Amino acid sequence: MKIALINESSCLSKNAVILRELEQVVKPLGHQVFNYGMSEEDKDYNISYVELDGDACKNPEAFEAVIRCMKENGIGYGSVNHPVDRDPICGYTGVIDDVCPRCGRREGEAVPVEKLRELRKQFPGMPRFIGLE
Repeated sequence: MKIALINESSCLSKNAVILRELEQVVKPLGHQVFNYGMSEEDKDYNISYVELDGDACKNPEAFEAVIRCMKENGIGYGSVNHPVDRDPICGYTGVIDDVCPRCGRREGEAVPVEKLRELRKQFPGMPRFIGLE
């Protein structure tokens, strides 16, 4: 197996130690380790993370601009982190602004049992609550 070690610049001082320990464990098992992390010799930091505070689908042009910027500036490893919410009542997974797009619930609000039954018919994979159904 080929194993890539990828550390960002904040781990610069630990990269050599992590690489050495990883190689000691996996090389005897026949695996290869490739160091793509930061090293003291490599001051060309090419790992970048971008944090989004909202739904990238609402502005695909901006999202694409971020990706193109990474490519054009030689980012070897780029990651875009974005929020993913999960409604604990209906099980919807995605970006939830103020109101869940599936059940219409706001955070902290209860959902009537009748509404849960209606939603369960539409979305059979919803979480089940003991004693409510």
